[in-house]
Amino acid sequence: MKAAVVIDRDVLGWGDAHKEDLQMSYFEMRQVGKHQDLPQGASDEKIAAYCKENGFDLVTGDSTAYMKFFEVGVKTVRIERCGTLEDGKKWIYLVQIQK
Repeated sequence: MKAAVVIDRDVLGWGDAHKEDLQMSYFEMRQVGKHQDLPQGASDEKIAAYCKENGFDLVTGDSTAYMKFFEVGVKTVRIERCGTLEDGKKWIYLVQIQK
């Protein structure tokens, strides 16, 4: 089981709806805008740096969010589709730092 997953602000409702599933893989869910270290309006770079510093995964609807991980010094990421929003019109992505 991994330490935590960060739920990006654009998919908070999806994170809430899938909380039980996420708790099977993670000890904790930290939501952007609801956690003191991830305030509302936190930039993508700040979120990526936070994930890198703490070894956390990211769940987001932003298909280019992984680019910010490279900008903060991560060499390799793994991206997987883990769900959809809006009746399948928008993908949800899990971004994981690979060592």
